[in-house]
Amino acid sequence: MKKFTLFLIVLLIANTVSAQVGWKPWIPPFGTHKSLNTPEKFEGSPYVEKEFVKGTILDNKGNSQEALLRYNAIEDIVEIKIHNDGETEVRVLPKIKELSYSVNDYTYVLEEFTTHKGEKINGYLIEYYKGDRYGLYGHPVPKATISQLETAHLDVKIEYYIMTEDGILQNVKLKNRDFRKVLPNSSELNNYLSSTQLKTPQDYAALLKWLHNS
Repeated sequence: MKKFTLFLIVLLIANTVSAQVGWKPWIPPFGTHKSLNTPEKFEGSPYVEKEFVKGTILDNKGNSQEALLRYNAIEDIVEIKIHNDGETEVRVLPKIKELSYSVNDYTYVLEEFTTHKGEKINGYLIEYYKGDRYGLYGHPVPKATISQLETAHLDVKIEYYIMTEDGILQNVKLKNRDFRKVLPNSSELNNYLSSTQLKTPQDYAALLKWLHNS
């Protein structure tokens, strides 16, 4: 992987000034975390990843940098853990389309999509798979319930979508019957679905990849 060393330097100095890191326009400094939508008192978690995990920051030029990342669904931000003068800090990564953030086996991309119902989905989406014909995306939706003690319980639900060839998102559940409704019917597809146990978004991403290669 290519390394953009200026970005690494920015990490080490906690990004106190703006730095050009191999793409244009200039990237703004890391932001500080501001809880604009998070309740003052809450239980649970607004994060998809409950802890910081090893991930990769990617730009649209093919550059990459490893980092500790997690996604905050209620604020719609990607956070990074950095070390500054021996202290650990949490900062907010730039929210621009030129950057994407890969963790585990999926990637956070900043996009605007239209669903088959004409609804707009903006902000970060989880990209599990993107091919020429189909893609599989997850939309993290924060859920907050208020208890009698006026303490909010936060959780994150992932809504899943297949992106079809026209770029439109079709809402699906991770169920074979939902994918049958969207994908072209064939004996090969039916054999795949009947012979393969599919449960996770990664399983269905593998299905779309198989369909792309078949």
